[in-house]
Parts: sequence; C-alpha cells; structure tokens
Amino acid sequence: MESWAALGLIPLGGAVAMATCLRSGNRRGFVLATTVASVAFTALLAAFPPAAMDRYKAPRDLARDGNLADSTREIRIAAYDWFQPSIVFYSKRHVEKLPSIDKAAEFLAVPTPGFLLVEEETWEKWIAVRVTVPHRVAAKRFDFYRNKMVLLIANEPAPESARRQ
Repeated sequence: MESWAALGLIPLGGAVAMATCLRSGNRRGFVLATTVASVAFTALLAAFPPAAMDRYKAPRDLARDGNLADSTREIRIAAYDWFQPSIVFYSKRHVEKLPSIDKAAEFLAVPTPGFLLVEEETWEKWIAVRVTVPHRVAAKRFDFYRNKMVLLIANEPAPESARRQ
C-alpha cells in the first residue's frame, strides 16, 4: 500500500494549480484544475489500490485452502465470532452463523464433514477445549479488517498424504 500513497500528490498538485489560478484571477483554470485533480485522484484511487488489497483478504484464501468451493463434496460451513459476507461468494455455499460457543463445538461433532470459521483467540480460549471429535486446522489467515488470525477448523482428520510427512 505504501506505493499507492503517492496518489496523495494529485490533490496536492491540484491545490497548487488552483492557488496559482486563483491568484491570477483565472476562474476557468481554477475550475479546470479542480476537475482534473478530482477526477484523476478518484479514478486512480478506485482502480488500483483495491486490486492490490484484494490479495490480503482472508475469505478468498480460507475458501481456497480449505477447498470449500468443491461442489463434488458434501460439506457444511459455519462461522462463530468471525464472518465476512464474501466467504459465501468464495465458498459458493451457505455459511451458517452460530450463536454460541456451545453451538460451535456441537457443529464440529456432527459426522458430516464441516468447517468452522473462527478467530484464533476464540478457538484457543473457548472452543477447542469443548471439541471432543478429531479435528484439524485446515487453513489459517490474517484478517486485516479485524486485525486477527482466522482459523478454518475441519472436523475430519488430516489427509493421509499430510499425515505421512
């Protein structure tokens, strides 16, 4: 994001141009400088920084790492204490919002493959001690919106290939 901070020079340059036009009484130039600086700044700000930030979004990577969008598998997905609406888009599935710690632990106890999205701190302090079935961390990503690590917990053991390594 530091490289995009240079975009702040556009309004600054526009302000210098507007001040110069204002001092010389050039109203048309003032309006032109205001328009050009505003349009250029807004267009560049809307076009490039969001694309650069997209790679840091936790939902996309969590869905990819957990293979949540695989339509050939029957899985359930739930979230407790963390939810981003885009996780529904990336997983291409309904994501149930769980109301309590107990419901999160119960969700993982159901035999159908399930994935729980939860903040790492919440998992470690409150939920992990209540889960009695085999489980694993299927994915772990930093969520810059909440400044926390998010875990994708699966109620299935690690694949054979991962266990042998």
